[in-house]
This record gives sequence, C-alpha cells and structure tokens, in this order.
Amino acid sequence: GPCFIKLGQLLSTRPDLLPKDYITALSRLQNTVTPVSSEKITAIIESELGAPVDELFQVFDCEPLATASMAQVHRAILRNGDEVAVKVQGPGGRQRIEIDIEILHEMARFATKYTSFGKRYGFLQIVRELERSLTQELDFQLEADSTRVIGKQLSEFQRLTVPTVYDDYTTRRVLTLSFIHGRHLADVSRAELDDLDSPTIATELLSAYLKQMVIDGFFHCDPHPGNIFLTDDNRLALMDFGMVGRFDADQKDRIIMLLLAFSERLGERVADTYLEMIEIPEDVD
Repeated sequence: GPCFIKLGQLLSTRPDLLPKDYITALSRLQNTVTPVSSEKITAIIESELGAPVDELFQVFDCEPLATASMAQVHRAILRNGDEVAVKVQGPGGRQRIEIDIEILHEMARFATKYTSFGKRYGFLQIVRELERSLTQELDFQLEADSTRVIGKQLSEFQRLTVPTVYDDYTTRRVLTLSFIHGRHLADVSRAELDDLDSPTIATELLSAYLKQMVIDGFFHCDPHPGNIFLTDDNRLALMDFGMVGRFDADQKDRIIMLLLAFSERLGERVADTYLEMIEIPEDVD
C-alpha cells in the first residue's frame, strides 16, 4: 500500500541505516510502482474534469511516464497545443492509506509498549506525522497551491525550475502541470555532470533549499532523486510538492543558529541548539 511505498522511498535515501543492496532495491520505489490500468485512469480523469478525455486533450498517452505511491503521471497535449504532464490519483487510495495507517498504529503501539527502542524513537509520533502528510497528499489542490508558492520563491534561481500549474485541468484527484523534458539525476553520467559545471548547480540547489527553510519558512520536504530532473536546457527541475514543511519565526531562527554553529565547527553549540529544538525523552541523559 501507499504508506509502505512511502516508507521505502524514505529509507532509500538513508545509506547510513541500510546496506547498499537494500538501498538499491528500495530506490526502485522512487519512480517504479505497478501502474493502474488505462481504463481506470481515463474514468477518473473524465469524472474529475467533467468531459471525455478526447475532448480535453489532443493527445493523451495511456502509458504512464512514472508511477508513485498514490498516483501516476501521463503525458498529454492540450487542445491549445501545450504539452503537459497529467498526474492522476489511483482508485481506492484513501481506503488503502487508512488500512496501512491502522496497521502501522498497531505496530507502533506494540513496539512502544514492549520494547525500549519503541519508546525511545517515538514510533507513535512518527506514524501520526506520516498519517498527516499522506492525508495532505491526497488533495492535489493543495499540491497545486504549494507548486505555485515554491515556484515564486525560486524564481530568482536561474538554474532551477518548477512546473506551471494548469488550474482548469486540476482537481483534488487530477493535477495538470507543464511538461518538463529531462532525465532523472540517476540517469546522468558523471562525465555529463562535470561538463555542466555541477558545483555551481549544486550550490544553487542548496541555496534554494536554505532560502525555503530559513527565509520563506515554506519548503519542499520530499526531495529524493526521483523528484529532481536534469532538464534538456541543463537546469534542475524540482517536482512533486505533495509534501511541504513549514517553519515559524522561532524555528527559522533556531535553524539559522544551528547552521552557523555547524559552519564554525562549534560542537557544543550545535548540540545545545539542537536540544532546544526537540522533545527529549525522559530516559535520555
């Protein structure tokens, strides 16, 4: 189900926790999940947008470009000739998430009650956060709003881009975005990256995320490699804003203090700042 796919995606970015073979296997979940049939996808689009697919689009490719935990993406061409990517939420997603979350809650309650590490790592809180974020992801209107906001935030970065939202073709279960030609970063060779002045691109990407977090307080919080493209014009395209985070003024200040302490190599200050940002379990010294 979607929750376990999402957990697998998260773990695929943590080589500090899992062996390399596990990371390689779980990385397939970043953009390769079993697709929903074209008949079901077409029915969802027609129900959501209120018209037959052949009236909405000049061309609609029934073969998905990518499949993810709760949705899949199809290439299409609008009646005005614009090339777009249509993200469609699969059938029964909400019910599957509710079942998955119920299972995870039961596992977390068991681990918390009967194991020391279950209490230490706050499994119940982790499941509650997962439930909240996945519930947000079920509403593509929220994702459309986040895409617009982050697009404005990053407009000053010449080497980054964000898709444009087509409001008339977007609902809670269908999200239509401008089509971005490019490749996943994993498909780009080291030699190609060296030719592209990759240090400058990486610096801009890092600067963009720092701006989102410590200036804007509104940031993309699902930047695994499946959600970052290298475009044909050698920019980085950030994709999939179903999961976003928010920091208030106090949290932004603490993040800045944490980063400054890191940059100055002040270990004790890093620890003190971090401890002020978190809830410390009673059994931890």
